[in-house]
Amino acid sequence: MIDVTNGVARNPSYIGSTRPLSHALIPISRSMRRRDDPMSQSAIETVSTSVSTDEPRPSKETIIEKLRRFFRTRPTVESLKEKGIYKPEPVFGSTLSAICQHENSLVPKFIRVITEVIESKGLETDGIYRVSGNLSAVQKIRCQADQDNYKALVSEEDIHVLTGALKLFFRELTDPLFPISLHKEYTSAMQMPNATTRFKKFEELLSRLPNENRETLKMLLRHLNRVASHSSQNRMQQHNLAIVFGPTLFHNGDGAVNLATKNKKAGKKAKPSKKEETQATPVQSNSHLAFSMIMQSQIVQYLLESANKFDILKAPVNIGR
Repeated sequence: MIDVTNGVARNPSYIGSTRPLSHALIPISRSMRRRDDPMSQSAIETVSTSVSTDEPRPSKETIIEKLRRFFRTRPTVESLKEKGIYKPEPVFGSTLSAICQHENSLVPKFIRVITEVIESKGLETDGIYRVSGNLSAVQKIRCQADQDNYKALVSEEDIHVLTGALKLFFRELTDPLFPISLHKEYTSAMQMPNATTRFKKFEELLSRLPNENRETLKMLLRHLNRVASHSSQNRMQQHNLAIVFGPTLFHNGDGAVNLATKNKKAGKKAKPSKKEETQATPVQSNSHLAFSMIMQSQIVQYLLESANKFDILKAPVNIGR
């Protein structure tokens, strides 16, 4: 018999002996102890093991340097696409032109379905489009929509999840609803002091939008105005909705990806210099970023308030090509 309580074993030859038990105890070797029995290790061994395995923690500077090295060396999305490692999603993270060309329409099916579901289930919901929904539920709708499956979307009862999915769609478009090439002109038009001149400039800018962007914008503005018509219940007026959707519809593209694309087309094998990276991805100051967000919100609010005045926006939404 072996008594492993105190790390010693009984000598079998002393079984039945009348000698004191203390004389019948002998130390046991490491090989005799069960490795899976935590009680077989002495306290001294446990302490010594924990002390010997302790290693010095890396400093804050070391961690930061490792992260910088990782972000500098990781491949761009464009290079992953060229190698076939990354395949763009058919709905989220794509472009309006690619989605509509694939569906043979002028308004993505996702926009048509989700706006209809939101309007049928809860335009009176307090804080609609302002309150965030459950992220995992939003991602579930996203994944199924990319597979042309809208069961989770239609069966979802939380309005904030549905509105979160709609905002995510516009936020992840590779090219925003308002093309980047026209951002400065929209901002300049909004700053025009004369109302008539401003109206004519906006009318001209709206006519320059691609067909898919213009028809999608018409459907979105009508949906948001229906939401605002229930502002007495949901407390979301036109200017509240404009604050939410301004930066979403005017978001900027990834400069690093654009630079990689240009270098690839030009046949450059060398990595872009730090000067080129700085020029391609300028960092906006806080004041400039705040100004841009304010102007974007004002533009969306102006379009919401004037939607019934522009002939281009009053026309029926053309869904098919």
